[in-house]
Amino acid sequence: MSMKTWREEFYPVSASTARRRSWRWAAKHSLRKWEGLKKENLRKHDVRYSPEDNAVVGADGARLRLDDETCALCHKAQEAEEADLSVNGCNICPLALVGHNCISRESAYHAAIAFDPTKRSRGLRDLIGGLKKAVRFTETHKFCVKSGEWKAKK
Repeated sequence: MSMKTWREEFYPVSASTARRRSWRWAAKHSLRKWEGLKKENLRKHDVRYSPEDNAVVGADGARLRLDDETCALCHKAQEAEEADLSVNGCNICPLALVGHNCISRESAYHAAIAFDPTKRSRGLRDLIGGLKKAVRFTETHKFCVKSGEWKAKK
């Protein structure tokens, strides 16, 4: 196992593809990535979490930084901001709307995971729980680009 196999299981496509996908897809993509940081999944693929550079790192040095560039929800939020400059992407993110925002508005999730998940997993469990709620939210609500608001599906 390796960073390559970790990516295949937990980050098979770039977060930037979220721009062509739904909010639900973006929430599921984010959830899948963060589930990859569970101790058993890091061990299974022989990778580690590096708190120094906030990344999943393989034995060969290959890495995936955990920031707004690898967050599908951030890409969707940025897309909404670009469509309507009055929209604040962080405020419309489903993760924030269910009360589990990424804490750091500058770099998605950075403060939420400013710990080594291989040593302390409560923060990671909370984040994964929030992402599960965000997935459910996107199943029952639809984002209206025209109004810049979420509305309950009928």
